Amino acid sequence: MNTLVVAAIRCSLMFLVPAVAYAGSAQWDLNPTSGDWNTAANWTPNGIPNGPADIATFGLSHTTDLSISADTEVNGIIFTSAATNPYTITASPGLTLTISGVGITNNSGVTQNFVTAVEGTGSRGQIIFRNSASAGSSGIFTNKASAAQFVVGGQTAFYNTSTAANGTFVNQGGSFSGSYGGRTTFHDSSSAGNGNFTNRGGTAFNTGSGSTDFLDSSTAANGTFINEGSAANFADGGSAIFVDSSTAANGTFINNGATISGGFGGFTLFEDNSTAGNGIFINNGGAAGGVFALGGGNTIFLKTSTAGNGTFINNPATASGAEGGVTEFGIFPSAHNDSPSAGNGTFINNGATVSGAAGGKTVFYETSTADAATLIANGGTNGGLGGTVFFEEKSTGGTARVEVFGNGSLDISNHFLSPLGVTVGSIEGDGNAFLGSNNLKVGSNDLSTTFSGVIQGMGGSLTKIGTGTLDLTGANTYTGNTNVNRGVLQVNGSITSNTFVRGGGMLAGTGTVYGNLVNNNGGKGEPRARARPPRRANRRPQLHAGAICPSHDPDCRCERWSIQCSECSRDC
Repeated sequence: MNTLVVAAIRCSLMFLVPAVAYAGSAQWDLNPTSGDWNTAANWTPNGIPNGPADIATFGLSHTTDLSISADTEVNGIIFTSAATNPYTITASPGLTLTISGVGITNNSGVTQNFVTAVEGTGSRGQIIFRNSASAGSSGIFTNKASAAQFVVGGQTAFYNTSTAANGTFVNQGGSFSGSYGGRTTFHDSSSAGNGNFTNRGGTAFNTGSGSTDFLDSSTAANGTFINEGSAANFADGGSAIFVDSSTAANGTFINNGATISGGFGGFTLFEDNSTAGNGIFINNGGAAGGVFALGGGNTIFLKTSTAGNGTFINNPATASGAEGGVTEFGIFPSAHNDSPSAGNGTFINNGATVSGAAGGKTVFYETSTADAATLIANGGTNGGLGGTVFFEEKSTGGTARVEVFGNGSLDISNHFLSPLGVTVGSIEGDGNAFLGSNNLKVGSNDLSTTFSGVIQGMGGSLTKIGTGTLDLTGANTYTGNTNVNRGVLQVNGSITSNTFVRGGGMLAGTGTVYGNLVNNNGGKGEPRARARPPRRANRRPQLHAGAICPSHDPDCRCERWSIQCSECSRDC
């Protein structure tokens, strides 16, 4: 008898098991009783998809605005070809919708909508992707800004190896003082895929912005990120933030300037050991005066982060008095000694086309380094300021290639390590170099370049190093010494300084040196350049070609010289 009972129970279970499994996967009804996901009567078969193996399917329905009323988890969500009336699925405040398996599949041909909602008590809704779940395509995720002060807004989060795929994400900015924006966050090894992300700026005084954040070893992959400038005084611009060992990979980042005076531009921030990878970063200038020179769009590197192989375009302001786009390494003022690196990045700082508007700029602060970057400062037109590359505080130039054009400039005048100054790989173009009282060493990348602009600075000095040739064809006005320690300094323009040629260095060219020439330790030279020192007792002594004033004869002054000569002609 007991054997028969057991057999009967086993037989019944054979029929019950598939029915129970199927009950967890269901389709939203054509005419549901409400918009509540967690009401069983709204699904066919009668049951709520709420388990890690469950699939929620949405087809044709007369109710397409629904929300969860309890924490809910599904393996995936499917929109069928019949779901042509777009759905909006909302994670209610305080609740989480978790998608932990396949992810979202949209076969409807129309855009479907997901929302993380908020309420005045500070609660927020969340949508979380786990494991290898995908956000699919043709889906818009809107993360609402907080509805209470000093709490974060709604959030969509990716964990493990999940991906944003081809989704679109909108993170709203705060709308009243003290409110924070919505967030999209990536954790672990998750990916932004080919997603599109819009991070909106605050719209009221002292409000936070929408943000997309990358943590751990997550990646921006091939995503596109638009960080909007704020639309209110002292409101944050939209942001993309990288920390830990995350990477911008091949992403495209557009940081727009503030649209109102006193607002902040959109920004991308790198901290810790994060990297810009091969990303493209466009920092657009502001349309009105900004705050703390960050009214334009900006990209900032802190701690030991690196620009990698990224391309950075800092565009000018579009209005007089407004700030241009900027890339910064370190911040000022700071009590830290952050040492971020420009890596092998390319930085293009464009000049303004509006009178009085600022050009784009790249700035190195703290102990940051330009490393092996290419730094370009283009000139402005119509009275607009040129692009600028600044080295300040304790920053270093590494082997960077510097190119300045028009009224674009290199500026080391505020560098703190005077008189050691800044070393750069090379300098070229027809722009300006402002030294202040600092020393500029050129040649650490061993390239041969021509600079036809003006190197200037009261007390500023120039040192040629490396094996390449630096050809100066402009009328340079710096007043400190010129030292040719290695390679060739070719003067086809003019310099206004005392010049010292040391072992391994060579001075050449057909230009003019307005100062004393000293050959130390076997330096070399060609007989075509001219030295024009100040007159002494109304004498302008002539020197034979092939002669130079040696350092031990202070009374000898040369009209024509060559550093190949070791002593002064008696014509002196």
